[in-house]
Amino acid sequence: MNGSWILRAATIGGLALSLACFIFLHVTMPHVHPVHQPLSMFEIERQGQVAYVIACAGLTLACAALAKLHRQWLRIALAASAGAFVLTVMFPTDPGDTMSLAGQVHRYASGAAFWLVIVSGAIAAYLLLRQHLGRWMLSVTAVNFVLMCVVMLNTFLPELANGGDWRGVPQRLLLLGEGALLLMLAYAPSLSTTPIPAGSRD
Repeated sequence: MNGSWILRAATIGGLALSLACFIFLHVTMPHVHPVHQPLSMFEIERQGQVAYVIACAGLTLACAALAKLHRQWLRIALAASAGAFVLTVMFPTDPGDTMSLAGQVHRYASGAAFWLVIVSGAIAAYLLLRQHLGRWMLSVTAVNFVLMCVVMLNTFLPELANGGDWRGVPQRLLLLGEGALLLMLAYAPSLSTTPIPAGSRD
């Protein structure tokens, strides 16, 4: 095992911490509308800053632990995603329509973080395609890809289908989908660049 159980436990712990913090934010700050407003709106209000930072730290921990567990391109994508989540916290979003430099960094860093998790899922799904887990990963990755495309359309073309009015929905679904994908990566055997044959285990 070579300590891989510690990395898997750290991943699960980070995901659980992040989920708990986002649930806490939704319960204690109901005025941040889950349909109309993105998750980053929690960060711009003082009462939500700490929980939001901890939630992102949990995602960072999960990605960093998985980067240590896996190798090659998968490690690079997961490590880059962890770094992008750090930038998301360091540069908060803007409360209004005017986009500052910090707001732009936040927007593109958060987008990069989510896209890199999707890329990680695609790599892992290819390497595990002969196993049931790989096929499940492929399905979840495909759903996350569609959700991410909707999030981008709602962000950059908010007038299209009035996407700006319900942008919070696909973003929250994406958060859950990517959490599921990271959980699958924690359950997967340590991956490099060689596809794993059917029936193999770590």
